[in-house]
Amino acid sequence: MSTILLIGSYNGQNSLGDECLLKCAMDQYRRAARGRSIDFVLHAHKMTPLLTQLQSAGGFTANEGIQQAYWRLITQLRHSHLPVDVREVLAAFTLPTYLLGSAAFDYIDSRKLLQQIASADLLHIFGGTNFTFQWNALNMPFFAATSAMMKLRGKPTYLGPQQYGPMTDGQLMAFKAWLSTCVSDWRTRNPKCLELLDGDADVHLISDEVYSNRGLYPIEPERPANGGYVLLNLRGGSMSDESTFDSDELDNIADALARIYAQTDKPYRFFAVSTAELTEDQRSYDALAQRLAGRAPIENIGRVATEHELMALASNAYGCISMSFHGCILSGFRGIPALPITAGVYYDHKYIGFDQYGDGQPIPILSLARPTSDDEISAVVGYLKTYDARAAARKRERAAELIEAYYQTIVVREL
Repeated sequence: MSTILLIGSYNGQNSLGDECLLKCAMDQYRRAARGRSIDFVLHAHKMTPLLTQLQSAGGFTANEGIQQAYWRLITQLRHSHLPVDVREVLAAFTLPTYLLGSAAFDYIDSRKLLQQIASADLLHIFGGTNFTFQWNALNMPFFAATSAMMKLRGKPTYLGPQQYGPMTDGQLMAFKAWLSTCVSDWRTRNPKCLELLDGDADVHLISDEVYSNRGLYPIEPERPANGGYVLLNLRGGSMSDESTFDSDELDNIADALARIYAQTDKPYRFFAVSTAELTEDQRSYDALAQRLAGRAPIENIGRVATEHELMALASNAYGCISMSFHGCILSGFRGIPALPITAGVYYDHKYIGFDQYGDGQPIPILSLARPTSDDEISAVVGYLKTYDARAAARKRERAAELIEAYYQTIVVREL
């Protein structure tokens, strides 16, 4: 029996894409193990219906990890009246003592998490966007602490394919130091991240975890015969900070959507991938519905409960236009073209190299930052019309082969 400790982008927040990333990482390990028994332990900051469901199925345990102790320590240090950034650094340096002391006095459930770290065969960090600048301080200290404790035991850390940047210069320097000392191997889904981390394109650059999983999500080579609408998602904010989109940005995207509708005659069905706990997509629907009134029909589906609900909607769709990265990916599993929407530095970075998820044509990207030109509208309409689902299926096959080889290497080497 082997035990894999998981930490990553799904640790209790309401996000469809992060739920899928967890399920895909577990599925890849199980298939690579070829029938050998594997137990998974997930360190998460709270339980969710998905985690309860996975526990009920067996071979999976979820509970608090170091991150909860770290966040609690930062909160407790508020009584020192030190600046927040100073408290974060102080918490990172005093975390080991805090964990050992809390375990000795049974103050928090540190004994269980320390026992799990002491018995795991490897640490796997999946994602997502764990390390980007706005969340780096929340994640990197306890990721590195968990990894260092595994290293002291002679056990490895592996990183699944994910987006690492953008980071600040200081964050990048610390990340590279950790990568070189504690991480056995890593992959990225983003060409810009490959450049930031001085990676080898023939080794480290592969496609997204969810896109590459043909075990959970079989490859569909046919486009729906009668796509009757365009799926649409716009996040509730830029996620670079806590700001929401301003009126000009919303006007820009609404105008583009109205002009696309004028040429396709396909109404929009708006879907959400998270609730207000992460980013309130409903806010964006309300703003778009007001701006599209009389210009293009739009219907609100609400938060899709699972990826299968979204894929069922895509089975009757003409295409998808989505700010959600995995909203694009999951919709594309039903043979339809998916085009991203970007807004700000975080999303600009996220969609670098997104052409790998299409049929080989350049994929147009809509931006909230400026009005969309006539040529850009023509490119969007043309891509929606000429998308080749068979060519896209062949690209998924190759992506699946690469990620399966990565997991097979880890299993053979470590388990």
